[in-house]
Amino acid sequence: MDQRTEVVLDLVGILSYAVHAWHHLSRGQGENVLWICHLAALGIGIAFLVRSPLLNATGFLWLTVGVPSWLLYLATGGELLVGAVLTHGLGFVLGLVGIRRYGVPAGAWWKAIAAMLAVYGLTRAVTSPAENVNLAFAVWPGWESQFPSHVVYIAVLTTASAAVFAAVAWALRLSGIAGPAVGR
Repeated sequence: MDQRTEVVLDLVGILSYAVHAWHHLSRGQGENVLWICHLAALGIGIAFLVRSPLLNATGFLWLTVGVPSWLLYLATGGELLVGAVLTHGLGFVLGLVGIRRYGVPAGAWWKAIAAMLAVYGLTRAVTSPAENVNLAFAVWPGWESQFPSHVVYIAVLTTASAAVFAAVAWALRLSGIAGPAVGR
C-alpha cells in the first residue's frame, strides 16, 4: 500500500468519526462521541496515520462486538444516523484493511479489553447516567430481568467481549486474513 493510499484511509477513518461527532455535538449530545464503536473508527484512522498494528487491531476487535450490537439496536427501533453508518461500516472495512496490512499483534485481544475497560471508566467518570454511554450506568433497557445487577451485566459483557476478541484474533491469524504482525 503506498503512502498516498494510507493517508486517504486514515482521513476516511478520522472523518467518519468527525461526521458522527459533529452530529451529536450539533444536537447537544456531546457525551455520545465517547461510544466505543465510534472511538474504534477514530482509532483505526489514527492507526493508519501512525502505522500502529495494535491501535488498528484494537479498533477492529471493538467493532467485532460493536457492529452486531449496533445492528441489534437498529433492529429494535434505534435511530439510524449517517455518522453511525460511517463509523460502524467504514470503520469495520478500514479495520479489516489494516488487519491485512499490519496483522494482529500478539496479545491484541487482552489489550483491546484493557483499553475497553479504560474507555468504560472514562465514560463513567465524565458522562451522565441519562445517556448511559457504553452502558456505564445501567443495563440496556429490556435486559434488566436477565441480569440481577449492573455489575453482573458488565462482567458478562466484558467476559463475552474477551472471548470474541480472542477468537477473532486467533481466527484472523489462522485463516491467513491477517498479514504478518509488524510494528507496534
